[in-house]
Amino acid sequence: MYLLNINTQQLEDINERCPYAILSHAWRIGETLHFHEIGTESVRIQPGYEKVEMCCELARQDGLDYVWIDTCCADANTSAGQTEKAISAYTWYQQAQVCYTYLDDVDGNEDPREGHSTFRRSRWFKRTWTIQELLAPKHYPERIPCFSIATRMSWAKGRTSTKEEDKVYALMGLFGVNLPILYGEGETRTFLKLQNEIMKTTDDQSIFAW
Repeated sequence: MYLLNINTQQLEDINERCPYAILSHAWRIGETLHFHEIGTESVRIQPGYEKVEMCCELARQDGLDYVWIDTCCADANTSAGQTEKAISAYTWYQQAQVCYTYLDDVDGNEDPREGHSTFRRSRWFKRTWTIQELLAPKHYPERIPCFSIATRMSWAKGRTSTKEEDKVYALMGLFGVNLPILYGEGETRTFLKLQNEIMKTTDDQSIFAW
């Protein structure tokens, strides 16, 4: 697991457990990966890098030396990096000391309780991967098994992802199962594989509602 050292601005391959913060966000169009450029001057002007700076500053205020941010700590340009991220992300969010959420499309001067506020319309609530980022952090995991399979499936309804298979892969952590990460199979075939894996672990018949 690569973590970004907020003091050196360098990635470190951490094998032992150490406290870290983690960032949840929705990618913007044009946002780039920083895995190979992190620590260089050029990375500071790339789209989305302000998220990295913000996350590091919050972690510093919370007394933490490391952060995990997918744009710079995961090499999603390789199949191995994609697989590790998809399979391990739920655990990484679960084990983080704190999870920060970056909502760049929300007006901080609005009342988020208002029905038409930018908070309620944020892209963060419409992306599939953010389901586990919302539920995995420390306060919620023990409650998730209390919900039926059908209910957990419904949490993804209406959400979107860049790759159609990610609509399925993003749910693996909620059910405690893993799948081989194979892009190009399509959402339907990938979902059938997910159902088969879930049925090996439970007799909850509500799975057939999906």
